[in-house]
Amino acid sequence: MSNGILSEEKRKQSKKDADDDDSPRKRLKTTKAPNFQKNTFVLSPKKENFEKFKGGIGLKLLEKWGHKGGGLGKNEQGILVPIEAHVRRKNMGLGYKDAHLSALDKVQEKKPVTVPVWKEKKKAKKKVYNTADELLLEKNQEVGFGCQKIIIDMRGPQPQPRFLEELDHSLSLIVDLVKHEIHKIDIDLRKEKDSAFSLQQEKDMFIKEEEIQKMQFHNLVYIAEQIEQTEFEIASGSLTLDSLANRFKDMLSSSTHLSCVVCSLALPLFNRMFQCWDPLTDPAHGVKAISSWKLLLDTTAYSQLVSEVILPPVRRSVINTWEPRDPEPVLRFIEAWEILLPSPILETVLDTVVLPKLLTAIESWEGRLEAVPIHVWVHPWLPLLGQKFEEGAYQIILTKFSNLLDAWHPSDDASAVHTVLSPWKTLFEAESWEKLMRRCVAPKLQLALQELEINPADQSLDRFYWVIGWVSLVPIHVMIELMERFFFPKWLDVLSFWLCSEPNFDEIRNWFLGWKRLFPEELSANKRVQIQFKRGLDMAMEAVEHVETSKNGARENISMSYHKAQEQRQFSGSVEKQAQRDDIEEMSFKEAVELFAQEKELLLKLKPNRMHNGLQVYSFGRVSVVIDSANSKLLAHEAGGRFPVDFDGLLKMHHSAVARK
Repeated sequence: MSNGILSEEKRKQSKKDADDDDSPRKRLKTTKAPNFQKNTFVLSPKKENFEKFKGGIGLKLLEKWGHKGGGLGKNEQGILVPIEAHVRRKNMGLGYKDAHLSALDKVQEKKPVTVPVWKEKKKAKKKVYNTADELLLEKNQEVGFGCQKIIIDMRGPQPQPRFLEELDHSLSLIVDLVKHEIHKIDIDLRKEKDSAFSLQQEKDMFIKEEEIQKMQFHNLVYIAEQIEQTEFEIASGSLTLDSLANRFKDMLSSSTHLSCVVCSLALPLFNRMFQCWDPLTDPAHGVKAISSWKLLLDTTAYSQLVSEVILPPVRRSVINTWEPRDPEPVLRFIEAWEILLPSPILETVLDTVVLPKLLTAIESWEGRLEAVPIHVWVHPWLPLLGQKFEEGAYQIILTKFSNLLDAWHPSDDASAVHTVLSPWKTLFEAESWEKLMRRCVAPKLQLALQELEINPADQSLDRFYWVIGWVSLVPIHVMIELMERFFFPKWLDVLSFWLCSEPNFDEIRNWFLGWKRLFPEELSANKRVQIQFKRGLDMAMEAVEHVETSKNGARENISMSYHKAQEQRQFSGSVEKQAQRDDIEEMSFKEAVELFAQEKELLLKLKPNRMHNGLQVYSFGRVSVVIDSANSKLLAHEAGGRFPVDFDGLLKMHHSAVARK
């Protein structure tokens, strides 16, 4: 009953609020939207002037202040009719006939415009807005119960009315709080499970670690017992290296820290084994025992064992008893122990024991007095000592060689000196070796060549053999310089003199070929030497031609032409056949021209894209020349044409061209 009464009162109140003029709902429903499309506005007839309009706020205020009508002012001199506003049409002048009409008159005179039906615009439907209370009321009605249903709460001492909405809200809050608590409990439970899992893992790990430590503890206890027993056996002298290795073999494979302990236990036994050991006389002593312990111990412990057991007797024996001129004992020891000795210990033996004694022996070496050459006892150490030996010993050896060569004379037996020097030529740098040869050997060979006499009738070749014997040691260019300066000038002079005194050309040919055979292959294959022999051959050819022209009564000198070249080749045919045994390579015609240009310090240069009758054109100094290798011709350019010319004529043409410039 009470619920129905309250609902009825609420509906009446809502209706009253809807009918109220100041109600927002009424304003929203009744307010008409202004029409902004109209250009004119209509004044209400009630408000034509201040006198006709009686409801204005201004008149009411004036009446309250005692105004009884009439004009304003002390003497009522104010106007009674308000100033009217006049509307002027667009673009209308001030003197237009309708300009005096007031705005009100123009509005009244305006005739209504009839608009066709088909042009009428449809009016938009008015929007109706609902309040929040109305929306809530409609929602509660749709659910099926009223918004003001009351529930009597009988839980307290007195009944209390409660609305359903309040209970619903409270219930929602309680459900949300319970959900939050359940979610929090779930998170805490997950954390506890994770903590329990990690703790279980730590527990398992600690259990395993405990088992490992227990096992290690038992092993250490066992090792301590074995060490005590080993020390007792060592003291009694009943322990051997093999039994010690077998006792700790399994333990050494499982523990790396035990190597030092076992090494200290084995050290007295090894010292006893190597106490009287001489590595130079018995290099293989103890190799088997050391090799078996190398497999048991780690690198650090093994290096310590070798340095304390092997190194002292080796150092003592090498320093006190080893003779460096007999390298075999130490080399045999290194060969037997090279695999077993750690690299640092082997380097220590070589650097601190072997190398100092070797350098001392080199400094005391006297080449002329000792029968054993120095390379016999020095070269075996080169692969082991390497760069260290080169830095310390090579300069000393060069000094010793210089002293040896200073006391040497070319007439001495060269085999002994060659035996000493030959093995070192490839070891020293080319520059150092050439300096040694130029300083100590070349002057003496030069003296021997100067004293050499070229006598075809009674030739002595001793000095020549002294010089030729050094071809393998003296650099080839140094030897060729000596021959060009001190041998070939004399040889060519003798040949020229012989050719001018009614010679026997068969004897000259044999003499020429005999000298060529005396030159070793290293010299005869050189082009500079071949040029010198070719000069002698040219002299012989000129002598042959001169004899033939003398027999015919002609004694004029003509330049060498193509026919002369043919005669030279015919004469030299027999000589070249004999020289084939010496494997002297025949030069082409172009090579002969190049050698002649090189001899005269001129340049034979190819002219690009210049051809004459299919042959390439060259420049010989200042002369343009064509080389016809097939016919052995030289065609020089002169006076607009090309003419055959010999070497001498070509050289004269070059000098003439230089003089003209």
